[in-house]
Amino acid sequence: MKREELEAVRKAIREASLVLIGASNGLDMAEGLNIFAPDAHYLQSYGDLAKVSGARCILEGLASATKDPLRSWAWGARFARLEWLGYESGPVMEPLRTLLGEKDAFAITSNIDSRLKSAGFSSEHVLETEGSVSEMVCSSHCREERYPSEGAVRTLDASIAAGRVDASLIPVCPHCGAPLELALDEARMLHPDAEALRRLDTLRQLCDRHKGRSIVVLELGVGRYNGTVKQLLAKAVAGRRNVTYVVFNYSDVVFPAGFEDRCIGIGGDMAEAFQELL
Repeated sequence: MKREELEAVRKAIREASLVLIGASNGLDMAEGLNIFAPDAHYLQSYGDLAKVSGARCILEGLASATKDPLRSWAWGARFARLEWLGYESGPVMEPLRTLLGEKDAFAITSNIDSRLKSAGFSSEHVLETEGSVSEMVCSSHCREERYPSEGAVRTLDASIAAGRVDASLIPVCPHCGAPLELALDEARMLHPDAEALRRLDTLRQLCDRHKGRSIVVLELGVGRYNGTVKQLLAKAVAGRRNVTYVVFNYSDVVFPAGFEDRCIGIGGDMAEAFQELL
């Protein structure tokens, strides 16, 4: 990465009145969480679940258990306890919070671990496009209501035996009595729930409030095929001239169409880049 590019990013953030953030798996990977790899963390923390299911990584484990609520809760509760409740801001998030200071900011993420909220971003200013392990919903979908999951996560993770949770400990919907499940939905933005629509409205209001002022978009490890995050970011700043669009990606820096003349690409180690930005 070139120092002049980092200096341009630092200057753009400093002068911006609003910062929009797009985050995907690349952000988690820069902070040490790789859901695609059978690394030491996976073997140590998920080894008991992997032994039962044969899953070769966190993502495979979460996906493989969807048809068995007891296995699904086992993987989800373990993931939530470790990667959400056990999370401490790392080498990207800590500098990011420092750089933003008290600026208005809004984040769009496909990550399900609620780390942005854990790091201090307002819940009202975070849109989780694939849901989050920090919330539960009714498995029969009798309501769109969402419920905090922390208590259930801790209880159910502690109950895991032979790759499954204790069925008697799964919380139930207060309206219909159906079991609750973690609020995960890869297609959430194809049929946005009321909460997602509220977040989109908050994003629109923020952009309108900063009309004519400088806006910076920070894409943090968003792959070229993560169309949802990219499209929502591009739509939010479409037609606005005072926009600087920064793409951080280890090896796949792709500028969004229509913003090429206002883009800065930062390749390589994102954690290293954010340490240098301070």
